[in-house]
Amino acid sequence: MEDVQSSWWCKAIILLMIVLHVQGDCSGGLSCSSCTSLDSCGWCTATSTCESGNETSSFGSCPSTSWVWYGQLYCPTTPAPTLDCRSYATSCSLCTSTGTCGWCSSNNQCLAIDVAGGPIGNCSNASSWRRIGQCPSTVYCGSYGSCSSCTSVASCGWCTQQWSNTSSSQCQEVSFLNGSSSCTASYFIELPGQCPSICPSIATCRSCLLYSGCGWCAATNQCQQGNNSTKSSQGCTAPDWSMQICPPTNCSTLKSCSTCGVDVCGWCSSTNTCQIGNSTMGVTGCTSRDWAWYTSRCPVPNSNCSLIQRCSACMRTQDCGWCAATSRCEKGNATRGISGCQAPDWDWVLGNCTSEIGYGDFNFYYYNQGQIVLDTYGESSGYGGVCSIRRDSLGNIVASNYFYQTEASTVCSWLGFSARYAMAMPTFCNSLRGYFPRSLISNLSCSANITNINDCTFEFDSWCSTFAGASCGQAVVPPSSERANVTLFTAYYPSFFRSPWTNLRTALSLYLPSEVMNQLAGRSFPDDAASSRGWSGVTLYVMSAPPGALQSTVVSTNNVEYVLTSFVTCR
Repeated sequence: MEDVQSSWWCKAIILLMIVLHVQGDCSGGLSCSSCTSLDSCGWCTATSTCESGNETSSFGSCPSTSWVWYGQLYCPTTPAPTLDCRSYATSCSLCTSTGTCGWCSSNNQCLAIDVAGGPIGNCSNASSWRRIGQCPSTVYCGSYGSCSSCTSVASCGWCTQQWSNTSSSQCQEVSFLNGSSSCTASYFIELPGQCPSICPSIATCRSCLLYSGCGWCAATNQCQQGNNSTKSSQGCTAPDWSMQICPPTNCSTLKSCSTCGVDVCGWCSSTNTCQIGNSTMGVTGCTSRDWAWYTSRCPVPNSNCSLIQRCSACMRTQDCGWCAATSRCEKGNATRGISGCQAPDWDWVLGNCTSEIGYGDFNFYYYNQGQIVLDTYGESSGYGGVCSIRRDSLGNIVASNYFYQTEASTVCSWLGFSARYAMAMPTFCNSLRGYFPRSLISNLSCSANITNINDCTFEFDSWCSTFAGASCGQAVVPPSSERANVTLFTAYYPSFFRSPWTNLRTALSLYLPSEVMNQLAGRSFPDDAASSRGWSGVTLYVMSAPPGALQSTVVSTNNVEYVLTSFVTCR
């Protein structure tokens, strides 16, 4: 009896093993080819699943006409998607730019393309299916950063409400916004005339008057929209309303230089008073280095002049001047130092450190109206400075011939000039332990009346090598009254090069209309010419900021960190 029972159990176990072998584990078959390579598994094309079965049928519910058993020879030829098209579902243009995804406008979905060119997924309306080059517009709406520029394109619309995904632009294709739960109809704008005015967001009169269509209402101390010189859109009238001149401010109530630089007020360090003035002088005649129209020009508190070793640092210190004959900083006034040092050896005006050419870091950039765009000066660990300066008929500095010095040569290039939207240039310095190995100079050129990113072009200008004693070629950007060129000093780090330059820092400052800066936000400018030389390139991202603010951000690569700001630091 025991022998019979043992024989029965053995047969049951063998039968179970056969069944388990026949109905193998097919969960590892993620494609037809990988599925049919597994024992006892076949591919069901109707459901795109791997199932147990035999050469004639599936052990599941797969129809026999959809059953594939014999491997790659009989597998469908439609390739599996190589990327997740759903992550490109922001717009038709972005979706189709992948080449392997298509856009279904009826449900605003980005779907993979099958071998016949149709959608892999649900797109019931054939007329809604779009592939690359078939989108309603070839314009990428996400590149527009303002309502007015966005709605000027027929296929783009603006959503005034805040996106849940902050990385998404408020400018999107109309087809996407109309069907998006992220933007309700009351927030959706298609026409430029419906765009809200930027004027109410501007806090000071001085900044307000920089924007076209904005004026200042003294009665309410607000920046308002207007289209003529007599009345604002909110009913503010003359004499309270002006689109040209800021109203008088009681400057005398402002007791420090740091609080004085608003509207029509400037600080006179010789009298320690805040008074009405303009970019060049105060109402009492306070001029030159004693006058600070911008808070960036506020003087450093008085100190022991004789302890200061750099001309530019000396000139920034109250009551101190530089004697070029002795290369010393000493106490003095506008005409001479206490030692008797006088012109032409006496430097008193900030920016005129004639003895510091070839060593230092100070640059002045102005609007052609005489207003300062950038004023940078100070200490750096390397070489660089101003070869010479250009002034307009009023004596205002409008351009600076900047140079950088290497082991082999000194190169001078005209990089600043007078233009409606002039822009600051960067300066860079050498590492504490070596010289700057490589540099690449490129230009972002914009028309003088820039209102849209399409007014700008990005161009590769020149490159030079200063490593291992090689001389560096000269790059020239000629002055122009018709174009505003943004000169981008983009440093490229050789992929084979390492320390000690890993902490080298350079600088770049931009001053452009707020709307244009918003359009530039997140926009990248890679340079194929640099990449072809085997260097690790930098992709520059320009960040948006409040109206009138100097732009500042940090960009990193594998080897070098770039501080894009208004001054230079070396670590």
